[in-house]
Amino acid sequence: MKGGLSGAQVLLLGLGRFGGGAGALRFLVRRGAKVRVTDQRTAEQLAPTLEASSDLEFETVLGGHPPSVLERIDLVVVNPAVPPSAPIRREIRRRGIPETSELGLFLERCPAPVTTISGTNGKSTTTAMTAAVFEAARFRTFLGGNLGTSLLPGLEEIRPADRVVLEVSSFQADLLPPGPWFRTLLFTYVGVDHLDRYGTPAAYRESKRRMLSFLAPGGALVVSREDPVSGSWEAPPGTRKVTYGRDLPEPGHLGMREEILVSALSGREESILPAREIPLLGRFQAMNALAAAGAGILGGAPAGSAARALRKFPGLEHRLQPLGRIGKVLVIDNGVSTAPETTVSALEALEEMDPAPGPIHLVCGGKSKGAPLDALAGAAAGKTATVHLFGRAAPDLAAALGKKMPLCRATLSRTLEEALEKALAAAFPEGTLLFSPAFSSFDAYLNYRQRAQAFRKWARSRGLKPL
Repeated sequence: MKGGLSGAQVLLLGLGRFGGGAGALRFLVRRGAKVRVTDQRTAEQLAPTLEASSDLEFETVLGGHPPSVLERIDLVVVNPAVPPSAPIRREIRRRGIPETSELGLFLERCPAPVTTISGTNGKSTTTAMTAAVFEAARFRTFLGGNLGTSLLPGLEEIRPADRVVLEVSSFQADLLPPGPWFRTLLFTYVGVDHLDRYGTPAAYRESKRRMLSFLAPGGALVVSREDPVSGSWEAPPGTRKVTYGRDLPEPGHLGMREEILVSALSGREESILPAREIPLLGRFQAMNALAAAGAGILGGAPAGSAARALRKFPGLEHRLQPLGRIGKVLVIDNGVSTAPETTVSALEALEEMDPAPGPIHLVCGGKSKGAPLDALAGAAAGKTATVHLFGRAAPDLAAALGKKMPLCRATLSRTLEEALEKALAAAFPEGTLLFSPAFSSFDAYLNYRQRAQAFRKWARSRGLKPL
């Protein structure tokens, strides 16, 4: 229904609290659509979002998704959090009503070239880095997608000479209609996640691979040579495949020479910057930075702009962020972690700190998404002094840990705060408290941000002094 929204009866399925639903609502109403909003939450639970939309005219059906919400509907705009297996989604398909999403509405109308970043780990940081590279090259840059910012309300401001950078999750990609939406498609490492929704690693990875069909002619697929999943994918006809890795690059690709990030996209090597100048914890950040620099260069930014942006990049909140000290205990926030692989990466990154952080006392837990636990249990056993578990996944992780380490080094708690207290006591007088949950937050919190903020509130209450 590109451009044909005036007078259309549109159902917004899932208003949500992250901005995408509110952005779609504002866009649809301003384009003349007659909008009905349905959400499983109540008006009280959605009060902030509804208040922000109080200047708009729309109908609401809250507290559930009865089939009656589909009466006289021409188009459904689906929140990615509503799975295909939901009864209302099945009913939509049975009735043959077209579906799209906030992101789909945007991409169908966006006049500027779009650089898209996806993957399992590191995609938010790489997305923000890529936007910073374009900004350093003086492109007017719009950043959105899964980072929580809807670009729909400001669509009229975007011009063909601008740059759009999107983080796109597998849930969002599943809702995109066919089309040449992306000029550049960059994948960070593709591992295993969301098995509670996809069932198998193969189905999850296929959701990622399907995104290749959205590459525009003349576009570029950017993947890691070190990733056995995305590195094996071939670019669609009429597009190019660009790889990145820690080894020397062949012409047309990205790599490293003696710990210096190098672009050979033009056919000859061009230094970007030494990896040590990237101001973020973790050796893996060099690959995020290299991929972001490559995406920026492919989009028209000079290598010098990439270097300037990456040297100053401040990082994102809740991503291996040293917050300060409680007494002499170093406190590190990796609250973005919602999968075991991300906590394994965090533990590996702390081993590289100079000076060494001291004995690590890990706090993790939440609701499992079905990912295997052996790698996390092995890393925790080998790299931590103690582990403190909370949430619904705690018993399963405790069982996995029991095969790798003495259980006297692990504790189980009913709440996050209780686990943090135990970790702090174990860390005194001068260890490191690492908050890296490794599981989703949905057993007790609305999202990972709310859980991370609860962690920070606790840390401040215990006398946290910033570094």
